[in-house]
Amino acid sequence: MRLVYWCPPIESAASTERAQDAATAVGPVSLIPWYSFTGSLPATDATGRVPGATTRERLIPATDDPRYVPSIQLKVSGSGTTQVQASVTATGGRAPYAYVWSASSPEVLANRTASVSYAPLARVVPSTIGPNETVATNESLSVTVIDANGIAVTASQTLPVQARQIVPEPRGKSHGSDASFGCESPAEPEEWTQERVGWQQGMANPGGGAQEFLWRGDDSWPGDYIRPPTPGSLPPTPWTYGDADYSNWGINTANLVLINGDGSPNWLTAMFPGAPQSDYNSNVYLWRPANPGGTVQLPSGFTTVDYHGSWGTRGPNDRLYWLAGLLCDCLDEKVGAGLSPTDRWGPAFGGLHMFTGFASGAAYSAGAFPKAFARNILGVSGPPETILSAWLNASTSTNEGTAAAMGPITTGNVCDIDDYYIGKGSRGPSIPASQITGWWFVHQ
Repeated sequence: MRLVYWCPPIESAASTERAQDAATAVGPVSLIPWYSFTGSLPATDATGRVPGATTRERLIPATDDPRYVPSIQLKVSGSGTTQVQASVTATGGRAPYAYVWSASSPEVLANRTASVSYAPLARVVPSTIGPNETVATNESLSVTVIDANGIAVTASQTLPVQARQIVPEPRGKSHGSDASFGCESPAEPEEWTQERVGWQQGMANPGGGAQEFLWRGDDSWPGDYIRPPTPGSLPPTPWTYGDADYSNWGINTANLVLINGDGSPNWLTAMFPGAPQSDYNSNVYLWRPANPGGTVQLPSGFTTVDYHGSWGTRGPNDRLYWLAGLLCDCLDEKVGAGLSPTDRWGPAFGGLHMFTGFASGAAYSAGAFPKAFARNILGVSGPPETILSAWLNASTSTNEGTAAAMGPITTGNVCDIDDYYIGKGSRGPSIPASQITGWWFVHQ
C-alpha cells in the first residue's frame, strides 16, 4: 500500500462521445490523497505449484471529508419481479455528478442519470425457455457516482428477479465486412466498471461498429475462450467446455475483444453461472493452454480442456482478429519454468492476429486507458493508428504499465504487426496454427 496523490482523467466537453457525458465532463480543481494498493494471490494449480500473481492496482480516497469525497445512497426495488427500479442520491464532493450503472440490461449500461428502470436479462444455458418467458435468477446492480473532481464512489445490490433470456443470434447469420467488438468484464458489478465504460465510450465513435456482446460478472466464463468439441455448438456446460464460436456468445464472434479483469503470466480471471462476487479473483480462472493439472479452474476443482487453436478466424462464425487484455502480467517475458509469452499463450492461436496485454502490473485508469486505445484505433483525434501503436500509445498517454503484444509469423516473415482496425487501413492474413513458423513479441 502506498499513499499517493492521483489526478483523475481530465475530460473536456469536446472530447466526450455523448451529450449527457459532456454535461458532466470531469475537470478536477482539487487533488486529494489516495491509498494505492495491490494484493498478492498465491493461486495454486492442480499440481501444487504456486505461481502467484499481483492484482491490478486499486485506489481508495485517503479521506472521508465530505467537502472532497461524495457519499451515496442506493435504493432498489423489484425483488421477485420482471422489472427493476433503482435510484441513487449523492451528497458531498463537488457537483455536478456523473452516474455509471452496471446491470444485465444494455439500457442500463447506456444510462447516465440518477435513476433506472429496466427488465433484467439472463444468459440461459441450455436455452430451453422461449424469448418471452422468464427464469428465476439473481440480478446484480451497481452504480458508480463520479463528482466533478473525478472522485468515484460505488454501491451495489443483488436481488432475486424473473429475467428474460439473452436470445442468441440466429445460426448462420452473416455479418459481412461490418466491424464489431466485445468485452469480457468478470469483476463487475463492483470492480473495473469505469474501465468497461471507457471502452464502450471510445468504441462509440464512428467506425467502431456493433457491440456483439458484453459479458459481466457471472456471465463472463472460461468457456468463452474455448472452442467447443463440436464447433458452433453449445455443450451442456459451455462455461467449462466452450462456446467461443457459438452465436454471439464467445470471443471469436467479434473482431476485437477487450478482457477487463485481472491476470497473471499463467491465467486470467473469469466467472461461471451463479458465481457470487466473492469468487472473483479467488478460485475461477482460465489457465494457459496445456497447463499441467488443468486449464479451467472452478470452485469444484480443475478440468483439463484442450483449447489449442481456439482463438481466431478459422470457422464460419469466427471473426476474432485481435484480443486485448487489460490484464496484469499476462505478457511477462519469463515466468515459472522459463516459459515465454509465446510459449504460454501461442498454442491458443488459431488465426488470431494479435494478443495485447501487459508485461507488468496494470493500474486503475478510471476508463482513460481503454478509451484512449479505442480512440487511437478509430482515429478520433488524428489519423487512425495500427492496433499495436494504439495499444502502446494509450499506455504511454495514460501511464498504464508496460504495454506488450505478441503475434504469429509465417513463411516469408509475413505477420500482422501492422494491422489496422476494420475500415481504418490494411490488415495481414489470418495465419492458421499449422502454418505458424515463429512469433514476434514487443513491449515498451
